[in-house]
Amino acid sequence: VGYCLSFSEDALTILTVIPGNVLPPNFWVWTYFTHCFIEIHIWILLCDVGVIVLYGKLLEPLWGALEMLIFFLVVNILVAVLTAFTYMLIYLLSGDTDYLFETYVHGLAGYLAGFSVATKQVMPDHVLVNSPFGKLRNKHIPLWLLIMAVLARLAGIVDGPFPIMFGWGLLVSWIY
Repeated sequence: VGYCLSFSEDALTILTVIPGNVLPPNFWVWTYFTHCFIEIHIWILLCDVGVIVLYGKLLEPLWGALEMLIFFLVVNILVAVLTAFTYMLIYLLSGDTDYLFETYVHGLAGYLAGFSVATKQVMPDHVLVNSPFGKLRNKHIPLWLLIMAVLARLAGIVDGPFPIMFGWGLLVSWIY
């Protein structure tokens, strides 16, 4: 549903976090709750759904449904707040108002990062790939995914907020 809503410019404006609209006089607080349900790119939507289903099956039996919901809310809301303030800081340094009013913070990048940290915490020494160059373990995945998010942004595959949200998602979930 969120992907279908992303085709409407009005829905994007109303449901995603726009850094210039979260402070007074606008103070669109509800966007902190709705931004995670909007995704613009189909390939990121497919990754989101795949990761939520797989990690949900892995972590939900260990944590329970209530803890998964609390994790979802804490990570998504704090990632949105921190990303909005990051863009406000970028605006203060650059003076470019596009960072305030043309940036849409949306999607589950922070939550995906949170799942990678949670999996690292649950099974840190689980070997994923055994190669001649070394072993890739769960404890390496969060950093590798952050590097891939930055590279995807440099290649233009994802929007600007994606690696920032992913980085904040790592930090917030690690602290959580």
